[in-house]
Amino acid sequence: GHDRRAPALHRGGPIMTIASDSSSPEPAAPRRRCLLVDDNPGIRGAVRRMLRHFGLDVLEAADGHEAMAHLMVGARVDVVLLDLHMPGASGFTVLEAIRRDPRLAALKVIVMTVDPRHATMADAAHHGDRYLLKPVDAPDLRAHLEAVLGRNGRHYAAQLLLASILVDSKEYPRALTLLALFALTGMLL
Repeated sequence: GHDRRAPALHRGGPIMTIASDSSSPEPAAPRRRCLLVDDNPGIRGAVRRMLRHFGLDVLEAADGHEAMAHLMVGARVDVVLLDLHMPGASGFTVLEAIRRDPRLAALKVIVMTVDPRHATMADAAHHGDRYLLKPVDAPDLRAHLEAVLGRNGRHYAAQLLLASILVDSKEYPRALTLLALFALTGMLL
């Protein structure tokens, strides 16, 4: 049969494509994995449930030392969801270590904290890819994950940027062709 792929980001759907026909000859893409780092087990539990609902695998760490241990042994991670204020190694310490390590420097990091102070936000924005205030709610978390992982794990923002550049440069036929191609392949749904 045909490999039918569910539209990736319809409201409430997973942030990955799920193969709906197991007889497909091509293997399903590996699930995206998030390293969730927070010292509060209640927050980890709530966020873990959201992440799993969005179709991500979750690896957890209760502090910065544990997070770095996972990363140093080569755990496959697509995004880190990182609390900034933890005892021991803080989220800022983990961020600095990630950005200094050439193997990890490109890793997507969403920092989260209850502290809305401007200095904290500026520092987090400088090192992290996104900034999320706690308590974390599902729509905000989903929006941040989509921003760093891209729609369907593809370069959605780059595709839309390319199409908009073509529109701005008056190359409407090429822009329409690209948008149609993206839509037909499920990259824009």
